[in-house]
Order: sequence, then C-alpha cells, then structure tokens
Amino acid sequence: MPHRLKIIDHNGHTELGWNPQCAEETEAVRERFDALMRRNFVAFDLSNSPGEVIREFRPESTELLITPKFVGG
Repeated sequence: MPHRLKIIDHNGHTELGWNPQCAEETEAVRERFDALMRRNFVAFDLSNSPGEVIREFRPESTELLITPKFVGG
C-alpha cells in the first residue's frame, strides 16, 4: 500500500507519496510536513479509524492529511 500525505490548502488538493524504506523520499515528505506545521497547519493520521490529530510526521503511517486550522466565530 502506498504511503500518502494529502495536503489541502489554498492551492487545492495535493498528494505526496513515499516509500518508508526509501530515506530520500521519506525525508522530502517529512520536510514538507514540518514546513506546513510551522505555518500552523493541523495534521491527522487517517491510517486507522478513527483518525487522530498528530503533531509530528509518522513515516510508518499509510495516510496523513494536513490542512490549515479552521477559524470561525
């Protein structure tokens, strides 16, 4: 099963894939994940049901979703 990071932002929907056995692919996705987290995005691990909020990249996860924090009032 491919490992995917789904990004939802002002550009729409982007997916990045990685093979956890490939350090180069994993590091590239980790860097993107970390950059978005520094911009106050919120991340979810959807590998299992129910999903859970995460704060750090999980290379073993099969499906991650990251999106801007929702602001409402």
